Amino acid sequence: MLTADHRGHRVLAFEYSYTTTSHNGQNTTTTTHCFNVVAVGTPRTSVLEVRNEHLGHTLLGLLGVHDLQVGEPTFDGTFRITAQDDAFALAVLGPELRAWLLAGAEERVPFRFTGDHLMTWGSGRIEPDAVVTDADTLIDLLEKVPAQAWEGTPS
Repeated sequence: MLTADHRGHRVLAFEYSYTTTSHNGQNTTTTTHCFNVVAVGTPRTSVLEVRNEHLGHTLLGLLGVHDLQVGEPTFDGTFRITAQDDAFALAVLGPELRAWLLAGAEERVPFRFTGDHLMTWGSGRIEPDAVVTDADTLIDLLEKVPAQAWEGTPS
């Protein structure tokens, strides 16, 4: 676990891993799955998660499971949005932030507002240079959140 102040924000980075074991009747295989997480402190929020849209999400849509839509076809077709509070999500995902996300979708998602953090994650071990890059991306994202999105969030 790493913690630091970066560009005026408290940043936390850590690794999360778990092990699975499978047996096919003859052999037992053990696999360790490792993920890295980078988080930046925020005011308290409800959950808002943005990921790249993929075929699995399209199939869920056919089954009647839908994500939040912002009303911009290119954005809605590129990202899958899950939110506890649609008003908060729509306030956060203003025009400037949507344009910024579309301009670098692969580098800028996934991300999640949860409790009092904005976080991103990926597979693999923590790499110090990647932590700084991810922290910069999260801070850039926070700076693009319209001020009115924070109104009504608990202190």
